[in-house]
Amino acid sequence: MRTTWQEGRVGRHVTEFVSDLGFTAEVIVDPIVSKSDLLIIQPEKVKVIPFRPFFRTEWGLDTSAPNGDDVYYTRVIGEHTLQVVDPAYAHAAATNLAWE
Repeated sequence: MRTTWQEGRVGRHVTEFVSDLGFTAEVIVDPIVSKSDLLIIQPEKVKVIPFRPFFRTEWGLDTSAPNGDDVYYTRVIGEHTLQVVDPAYAHAAATNLAWE
């Protein structure tokens, strides 16, 4: 447990879980996930892969810009996504937990 000081308030948060089975896991708090849900993710089973390759678009100079500006624009567009290996076996979710 780590004690922090921020804006005149003292708080504690857990950053690592130490198991009696001999492994440790990093604890990450996500504001999107409900406080009553616990997700266990095996990082080596999650990969970032290209969803749409990056490409570059340019306009301006010798062509008119779509908004009428007399400048040169460059835009790089691309997307990545997550590939989850063995989602039913490598990861776990416990929901509707009651914290006391």
